Amino acid sequence: MSPASKHTDLNGLPNCITIGGQKCGTTSLHYYMRAHPEISVSRIKETKFFCDPGNWHKGLEWYVRLFPKNAKVRIESSPCYTNYPTELDVPQRIHDIIPEARFIYVVRDPIDRAISHYIHEFANSVEHRPIEVALSDLDNNPYIQRSLYFMQLEQFFKFFDESRFFFVYHKDLLLKRIETLRSVFHFLDVRNDVWSTEFNIIRHPSIQKRRNTATGMAIQRLFGDKIFSKLHGYQRHWFKKVFYTLVSRPIIRPTLSRDLRRWLCQVFSSDVKRLEESSGRSFSHWLQV
Repeated sequence: MSPASKHTDLNGLPNCITIGGQKCGTTSLHYYMRAHPEISVSRIKETKFFCDPGNWHKGLEWYVRLFPKNAKVRIESSPCYTNYPTELDVPQRIHDIIPEARFIYVVRDPIDRAISHYIHEFANSVEHRPIEVALSDLDNNPYIQRSLYFMQLEQFFKFFDESRFFFVYHKDLLLKRIETLRSVFHFLDVRNDVWSTEFNIIRHPSIQKRRNTATGMAIQRLFGDKIFSKLHGYQRHWFKKVFYTLVSRPIIRPTLSRDLRRWLCQVFSSDVKRLEESSGRSFSHWLQV
């Protein structure tokens, strides 16, 4: 059932949604968009509004209040929108409420994305298995499902024309940032000659991820996520060194065996080919053993 209300002012709805992919640079892109004078973003970066469970139950009036109304373009960014089949009915919900929506989809090498996803879960103590075990599990495996980009897009193509989707490539966002942002601004029909110091920042890189120790998990439970995150971000060198040693340890980016990488290339091969056909770009370099 739609949470729409006849009393809700729909003029405040977003007209563009960044739908993922997770661990592909969506957070950095969200803040790059916020720096543009003609673009506003949701007050919560990941509203998760169209996910159920998520914030769907809060209703449309809650969602509309997250967006300033005086911007030409209004954007929200929720990578959970491309988490099919774990998240069902997201495209239909979006179409029911914002049928004219446009979409930005950030993609990267699917194996690299899966590794970063694993590091994210491992750092949060959600994942405890070795990476070889976690990635080779075919039973509703989110590491694989969220790297099947075209499969995720197919769910949206049932409701929206392909012309409404703009692809951003993770590597381009890192190495050709200005050119890439200008192409995004062109898609959104806003000025593309904008510059901000925000464009120099890369947010949430996997290399900075750390995994909590037993002491760290106990402190986090005691003080809560918000205070723990502030402590973790404290920048005074002596405090950071002592605190990090006590509550967390660095995560060394894992490497995959040749056999697992070869198997993953086979798993992703068909989906990558279909993404190439849809986007008009070659990704053959993704699937190299």
